[in-house]
Amino acid sequence: MNRSKPKIMAPVNSLEGASRVISAGADEVYCGVALPTKYRSFILYRGPGKSSAQLPSYSELEKIVKYAHDEGVKVIVVVNEPFMSDKLEKEMKNHVASIVEKEVDGLIIGDVGVLSVVKEMGADVQLIASTYFVSMNSETVEFLRGLGFSRVVLERHLTLDEISEIVRNSKVDIEVFCYYGGCSNINGNCYLYHFGTTKFWKASSELKTMSSGGRFVPALTPCRFLYDIYDVNTKSYLGRWPIMDAFTICSLCHLPALIRTGVAGLKIVGRFLDVLKQETATRVIRTLLDKIWSEGGRLKRKSFHKLLSELRRDLNYAFGPLSLIRQEASKERRRIHLETSRLKNLHRFYQDTFCKPQRCFFAPLLNAPYKYEPSIVKSRVRS
Repeated sequence: MNRSKPKIMAPVNSLEGASRVISAGADEVYCGVALPTKYRSFILYRGPGKSSAQLPSYSELEKIVKYAHDEGVKVIVVVNEPFMSDKLEKEMKNHVASIVEKEVDGLIIGDVGVLSVVKEMGADVQLIASTYFVSMNSETVEFLRGLGFSRVVLERHLTLDEISEIVRNSKVDIEVFCYYGGCSNINGNCYLYHFGTTKFWKASSELKTMSSGGRFVPALTPCRFLYDIYDVNTKSYLGRWPIMDAFTICSLCHLPALIRTGVAGLKIVGRFLDVLKQETATRVIRTLLDKIWSEGGRLKRKSFHKLLSELRRDLNYAFGPLSLIRQEASKERRRIHLETSRLKNLHRFYQDTFCKPQRCFFAPLLNAPYKYEPSIVKSRVRS
């Protein structure tokens, strides 16, 4: 077991969010900042334009840094834009300079071009290799260490044994995602993100039924759509399925084993989430981590799952179908709804979304698109 307790890195997109995740137990917070120039509306995969995943200004970042540092919490800023061009280089230099002068503790970088700009500037901050470097083995981690990174966030598509091996052979801190989002495909580069989705917005009633737990997902890409599936031989209709397999995923049941791998950090996905989701995920991970650590990483299975079952109620309330009612209903309607149905349905969302289809982190390549209904598996066998 790692001699040091893993740090929890929580996502934020506002000062309020920073305050609440820090109170919930975050050791570090990470955020992005929108470019304040003509590129503010330039929305690339991973930024840098204005979005719900970014802080609106450097002044907001400054407030978060002051608050976090007063609480003994570090602030990490994401500058993981996918490429550098001549036109973007000057803007990026100004962007990084504006961030660093706010006394942030580190930068998450996902592109060699951005890295070269940061190093050329001589920025005195920790450099963290983003998951977009697709680090899946010790050789990649060592290469990134040679470039100047002191921490590496691994790609999601690794087993616990693979993570453990990388940790043993690495001379830098290893961080892994531990909860919420992630594509089942290798997502170092995504070109589907730029696909025009305007014509699909009218289908919002259908899109609400997807794996987001009944919530409408604004950043829609083709991998999140439902497709009509037919048997190529019989032409029979098999159903409507998200065959490109982009889903939220979970690692909560694996946390004891994950901590025993010796990872230095647990990163929660969700800069675009609302404050309650960010806070709830942080509190749940903190509660589980503290309990596991207090037992030397060997928490009894029955005790662990009892605690996890209790915490899932909070997660379901924040992330599940009830979140729409929570956001839209009046206080009275919300109170009545929760009193009549919350306790009865709290576990169903988790079972249907994560557990039954085995939407777990740390499963090889995470691909489980046909585990949602036994009939689909049978259909594939017949065909």
